[in-house]
Amino acid sequence: MIVSATWLGAVIANLFMGISAAATNSEGQADAYYAVMDPLVNNLMPAASIATLATGLLLALTTKWGLLRHYWVIAKLVLGVATVVVGVGVIDGAIQDTIAARAAARSATASDLLLPAIIATPTMLATAVTLAILKPWGRTSRGRR
Repeated sequence: MIVSATWLGAVIANLFMGISAAATNSEGQADAYYAVMDPLVNNLMPAASIATLATGLLLALTTKWGLLRHYWVIAKLVLGVATVVVGVGVIDGAIQDTIAARAAARSATASDLLLPAIIATPTMLATAVTLAILKPWGRTSRGRR
């Protein structure tokens, strides 16, 4: 629970900084937001996401829910992996591109992928939490055995 809360906190912080960077009229302030987002995505988010996936797998394998017994557990796993890919892979590249473009051209541009990716990550995590609460769709054929 602590590692998933850490991951969610990092994702939400990233979301607010990205939106703030896009909304500000100050070039220096936008650059500062992007500079803070960079280590957050490179350091905290990968560690928290891997720890969350590892503890989630451990719980799935050691509880009655199982890893492949319920559709909602499988959906949560897919969402978790997708969030790692988008949250670490896509956002990192987009931040690096944004920082480089801003430094080279001193323009206010940001990568076209950045805002959609930082909006998608908390949405996927919120969906995973909702699935854990509602537990929809029933059992898989493996879970019915």
